[in-house]
Amino acid sequence: MSNTNYPLKKIYYVYVYLDTTFKGNYDYSSHSFSFKPIYVGKGKGNRYQDHLRKTARNLKTNLYKRICYIRKKNKEPLIIIFKDKLTDMQAINLEKKLIKIIGRKDIQTGHLLNRSGGGQGWGISGKRPSISGKNNYMNKLSYEDREYFINEKCVGRYISEHLYKNKVYSGTEISKIFKINISTFYRRLSLGWSVAKSIENPIRSKNKLFKLHNQKKTLKEWCVLYNISYSVVHTRVIQLGWDLKRSLTTKVNKPGVTHSKPIKLSEII
Repeated sequence: MSNTNYPLKKIYYVYVYLDTTFKGNYDYSSHSFSFKPIYVGKGKGNRYQDHLRKTARNLKTNLYKRICYIRKKNKEPLIIIFKDKLTDMQAINLEKKLIKIIGRKDIQTGHLLNRSGGGQGWGISGKRPSISGKNNYMNKLSYEDREYFINEKCVGRYISEHLYKNKVYSGTEISKIFKINISTFYRRLSLGWSVAKSIENPIRSKNKLFKLHNQKKTLKEWCVLYNISYSVVHTRVIQLGWDLKRSLTTKVNKPGVTHSKPIKLSEII
C-alpha cells in the first residue's frame, strides 16, 4: 500500500473575514484586528474567495448575508491571510484555535458566523451534512487524506459543537449523554429542527401499535395483512400524515402511470 504525504505539504493557510462596517480595536489574546472578525476559515489556492460568490449554497449562509449587507453600505469585507505555508493539520489546529479565541455567534461566545469549531471541511454552505456516522464522512475523502486521517486519529473532527441549555456539546457528547443516535440527531438538524427539538423529540418505536377495526397491530403486521409494501405505508403514515385505513387501502401507482387529468391538445395550441 503506497503512502503519500499530500496532506503534509505546506500549501494551506488560515484566513479571516473582517466586517469593514465595524471599525475599532478587536483584541483577542495575542491577536488584534482593526475591524470586527466575522469568519475564520482554512484552505488552499483561492479558497478564501469562495464565500464572495453568489451561489445557491452561499445564499443560505449567514456569512454571505452579512457580505451583502456590507456591500449595501458601498464597502467590501476585508480578507486577510492570517498565516500561510501550513500543512493541513497545522491549518486545522490554527483555525480551531482562532475560532475558540474569538468565539462564535451561534453559541453566544463571540462575533464569528462559523457554524462549527473548525476543521470540518463541509464546504461553503455551513450546512450540517446528512451523515450516518464517521464512515460516511471518510468515504468523501481522497484515498491519501483518508489514510492520513486514520493514522492521525482525527476522523471525528467533522462533528461540530451545539448549544443546548446554555452548555456546548459536540455531536458525540449529545449522542452519549442524551441517548440519541448521532445519525438521527444530524438528520433532524438537516430538516431544520432546533437542537433542543432534535434531542428531546422521542424516537418512534418500530413496535408501536396502530389501531384499526378495534384491533391493534404493528405497522409491519398491518402491511402483511393488507399485502402492501411497508415502506409505502410508513411514508404515508409518518411523513404524509395519512390515516392508517387510507394508507393501507389506497392503491400504489405503477411506475410511469399517472392519474392526473390529461391535457387536451386543443388547450395547448
